[in-house]
Amino acid sequence: AERRLVELLRKTPSLDPRASLGLRMLEMTNLLALKKPSAIPQKLKALRTFVVDQPESFHANWIFDGTEHYVQTEQVFAPYRSWLMDLFNVVKSKDRAALLAALDRLQASFKP
Repeated sequence: AERRLVELLRKTPSLDPRASLGLRMLEMTNLLALKKPSAIPQKLKALRTFVVDQPESFHANWIFDGTEHYVQTEQVFAPYRSWLMDLFNVVKSKDRAALLAALDRLQASFKP
C-alpha cells in the first residue's frame, strides 16, 4: 500500500484533487499502521500545501467508513485512534478555509 500510494500521488498528474486528498489521508493512516509516526508531520505539511493550492470552494467528498472501522478495531492504531478519527472528520469541512483550520488543529495536536 505504501508504494502504491506514493506512485498514485506522485505519478498521476490527472488525479482529481478530491481523490488526492483522500489518498493522502490514507497514506498517513498506512504510515501509522507501519509504525512510522515520525513521517506524519511532513505529510501533514504537504497536505496543507496541497489544500492551499486548491480553489476557495474546494471540499472533499470522501467517505472513510471502512477505514474508520479498521482504525477502530486494529490494535496498532490504539495510540493514534482519536487523532485519526479527527483526521477523517477533516473531509466534512465545507470549504478550503474550514479544511485548512482543521488541518492546523490536527498538526498542532499530533504527537509522534
